[in-house]
Formats: sequence, structure tokens, C-alpha cells
Amino acid sequence: MVDDLFDVDREGAVVVRVWVQPGAKRAGLAGRHGDALRLTVCSRPERGRANADACNQLAELLGVQRRSVSLVGGATSRGKRLRVEGLGPAAARERLAALLASRHGEPGQAGIVE
Repeated sequence: MVDDLFDVDREGAVVVRVWVQPGAKRAGLAGRHGDALRLTVCSRPERGRANADACNQLAELLGVQRRSVSLVGGATSRGKRLRVEGLGPAAARERLAALLASRHGEPGQAGIVE
């Protein structure tokens, strides 16, 4: 069940909850953190670098253009809300489920951290 990982805003865009671990050795999807995706990023949380890396990483994982993902909440905390334009709720549900399934099935693929 991945419906608890995202909301849909008034314009119909998907807003994904993520928990970011900055300064990691390897960047990628590290599973779930409660009702959020857990992403690891290599950059440090200085001058928005970790936020930008989290946006870029989510775009890559979901298969959307990088400019389609923007930070809408949590700029200075590990818990963030990332808005994904051009991806409907059904597609988000499908892609997030596939990502989490592959996380448990085959680590090391598609930016997934072991």
C-alpha cells in the first residue's frame, strides 16, 4: 500500500512525502520511513544542496523530468514534501509500488540502496 506516501493538491499534482538522509555514502531509495519514502543523498544539508539532490533523485526514480519536481515543504528538516507535476495519482501509485517492491526484491538496481 503506497497511498499513504502522497497527497494530491488542488491543481491535481502529486505531493510525495520523503524523509531525506543527507551525507550518505550512496544515494538512492532506502525504503520507507513511516508514511514517507526514505531517500539517501550524498550532499550535505548546506545551501539547499540536499534539497536539490532529493528533488533530482525523486524525478529520476519516478521517471519524470527534473524540472517537474519541486520542494513545497520541509526546506530545513529531514521530512519534506516534494510536488511532482505531470504525474497523476494512479501513475504515482503504480510507480511507487514498483519502486518499493524492487527495493525489497533486488537491491542495487534503479538507484536503490541496500
